[in-house]
Amino acid sequence: MFQRIHFKELNLIKIVSDYLAARGEYLSPLWEASLTTEGEEDSWCRRDPPYTLYGTVTHSFVKYLTNRCLQRHSLLSEFFKGRPEFFLVVSGRTVIHLTADAERKMTFRPQNALFQLMFDYEVVLTLPRASFFPWKKSPTRSSPSSARFQSSLQRLYSEHDDSFYLLRVRPKMDLGLHPDTCPEHLDFLVHSIYRNKDVR
Repeated sequence: MFQRIHFKELNLIKIVSDYLAARGEYLSPLWEASLTTEGEEDSWCRRDPPYTLYGTVTHSFVKYLTNRCLQRHSLLSEFFKGRPEFFLVVSGRTVIHLTADAERKMTFRPQNALFQLMFDYEVVLTLPRASFFPWKKSPTRSSPSSARFQSSLQRLYSEHDDSFYLLRVRPKMDLGLHPDTCPEHLDFLVHSIYRNKDVR
């Protein structure tokens, strides 16, 4: 049984930068991991994942996964062979953004809404920040937002600054879409709703 288990080390930060630099079709190293899956190409409904990824990642990598899942019907997508499973260690700030909702408008963004629509996720473990090597601090970005908004956001960040979180993430089996609807249409829908000032 163990002969069928394949291990592969990857630079997840480089995957994101290479994807952005490609500006088009991109063949990720994760795609090679999906080739170990046996059976039919359409394995979206299978219980077992085609592969499992473990890593410490930034919010950018989660956004990357969301974009690639939208393109899951592409032969080049890491999700073409099924629904992989991810165990991701992320910062408190990333958790705040990924779990944002319309009630917490200061962190609610279309990309976060797409993540919630497309993935099942849970916080498996809370880890002390002191257990890790020094983590680069997020710079304070200038914004036209009010000082009150900024201070509220910083207070929210500070509540989670001493912890990292282990997330288990996997694409949902059923996105609730009509069979003839491509996942990419979700992107258009969510951004259209976000642009409506009545719901912001």
